[in-house]
Amino acid sequence: MRCIRILLVLVLLAATSWVQAATPLDSSDIPPRLNYGFSKNTNTFLFEGGGRGSIVGILGSDLGKLAFDFNYRGRIIRGSNTSIRDDANGLAEFSLPLADNLDFISGFSGLLSDDSRSLGINKLLQGSARSGLRWTASSQLRSEASLGGVYSEQLGIASRGFELASRSTLRDFDLDDYILNADANVFHSELSNRQSNTIGDASFNLQRFFAGNSWIDFNATYKTSSRDFYTFVRAQDTVNNLEFDTIALETRGENRWRVDGRLYFPVVPQFDVALQTSLENTIIDRFYARSVSGADNTQVTRSLERLHVFLDFKGIYTGAGGSHALGIWFDQRDESNVISNRFDLDDAQIGSLRQTENQRDNSAARTGLSLESLWPLSSADSLRFSVASSLLRYDTPSADNNDDRDEFNLNATLAFARRFSHVFYGELTAELKFAHLVFLRAARSSQNNWNRIFRLEPRFVIDAGSFSARPSFEVLANFTSFDFENRIVTSPSFSFRQISYRDSLSWQVGRHHRLESQLIARYFERGQFRWSNFTETPQDENYEHFCRLLAFSSSSGIVEVGIGGRYYALYQKKLRQIAGVDDEFLRQSIAPESVVRLAFGSGSSLEIQGWFEFEFTDGREQRRFPNLFLTTQVNL
Repeated sequence: MRCIRILLVLVLLAATSWVQAATPLDSSDIPPRLNYGFSKNTNTFLFEGGGRGSIVGILGSDLGKLAFDFNYRGRIIRGSNTSIRDDANGLAEFSLPLADNLDFISGFSGLLSDDSRSLGINKLLQGSARSGLRWTASSQLRSEASLGGVYSEQLGIASRGFELASRSTLRDFDLDDYILNADANVFHSELSNRQSNTIGDASFNLQRFFAGNSWIDFNATYKTSSRDFYTFVRAQDTVNNLEFDTIALETRGENRWRVDGRLYFPVVPQFDVALQTSLENTIIDRFYARSVSGADNTQVTRSLERLHVFLDFKGIYTGAGGSHALGIWFDQRDESNVISNRFDLDDAQIGSLRQTENQRDNSAARTGLSLESLWPLSSADSLRFSVASSLLRYDTPSADNNDDRDEFNLNATLAFARRFSHVFYGELTAELKFAHLVFLRAARSSQNNWNRIFRLEPRFVIDAGSFSARPSFEVLANFTSFDFENRIVTSPSFSFRQISYRDSLSWQVGRHHRLESQLIARYFERGQFRWSNFTETPQDENYEHFCRLLAFSSSSGIVEVGIGGRYYALYQKKLRQIAGVDDEFLRQSIAPESVVRLAFGSGSSLEIQGWFEFEFTDGREQRRFPNLFLTTQVNL
């Protein structure tokens, strides 16, 4: 038995050969599961796959446990140029008991991102392998440490090195009637080419529940990191008057802490108070390892500091007349950006960089009021009302930044619901949204505008056992009007109006047959608009229809087959004719469709859905193409 353990350890040490440090897998037993999916929609192909789970017992023995989690997503877009992108990540961990409360752990993880387009960082490959020990003091306290090798490839530059990682967790610890949860993680990697990464974070959460439905929750987190990565830098050759891209190593240092508190307690019978507050501070420093001639930004350190304060106070009344909550909240965020000289940069150059960086400084304060009420009018009827209003003040101290603005928002909803019977339910919702944007500086004041949205939606739910339907109707009006529309010959103000119907129906015909249908129909129009005299000049009108009908049959509990089709049409008409532009346009598509679903007793499943689409434009066939979706899940 001892020889088998030693052999397993040696095999795993040799086999675990890649991946960047990632969050360790949960030690709980998860039934192993694999999934795969494929879809083709017009000229876009998507491939998805993955797996997650744990296996107890390796090589026919009852030794150790292997846990894994991996995901893959691939995309191909075919057009004038074919674009291919692959993204994959995964990790696996093997644990082997060595003694009471002590396990040997060995794992690997990996990350791959590859894009055929040139995006600067169009290929990234990272991987690490690690081994170490895990100490389980109790069901509440666990700690582990590991050492391993790491490989990184970015922008064609390969680096190798080592990594150290540790993790400690404390779960549901009773501390004088408080429930304590805490985490602490440290990771460090040292690579060739002067790359290093250090990440440390800690968090703890305290909760306590009191008699009378009152409770308190406190959470604090801290994170520090210093990460090196390669990036492209645009430099200038002043002698030959040329611009060129070069690769440089940049360091990003981050320190972030956050404190959150929540409190809920009854003040008097039927009246409760809820309080939520948070305070967050973030400091980020970015600098390059070496200065690049002709690129001034590589010769300085850029620092960002952000302070965020949030406070929400709410009073809640609950009684025979319903429940009502009145709240006030405040959100303040301040951001400052600083440039400091890192290498030898003259005063004129650093002054120009500081002026540019200082344009990012801003301060934003938002104050809001909210009211939520629910009245039970009878055993079958209820009325719900909610309104929220907020005012934002956004200031930028730089005279070169014209984004200073005020924003006013008002959202109100009134909904009446009635249950007519045990199979029929209805709800009528009226909603309005107002938003006013005001730029405080003259350079952008012409963009000041009001956005007003009015919406009315009746919806119903019919559930009669073998038959169900969920029809909903919507009347929508959206008006955007600019404050100075009367001073502009061609006003940018516009309107959007829509009426629509949506439904989802299902009808069970006998034990083994079922009909399913989806219906969408809407009419919408756009136009030029003036709010001052509420006049509109319609520009275009549009009719859109979609219908999908499938008949399903299942002769057994394993296989279900659906056959049917779908139809889509979009008709557009210009109400103001423009020379050289067609004033009418009709696009249609019709497609036979089929669905096959297999469900096995083990929980594994397979679904194939596809339709062959015939597309028409103004009555003339344009193209034919298949669409296919495949989804599988295999429980091992």
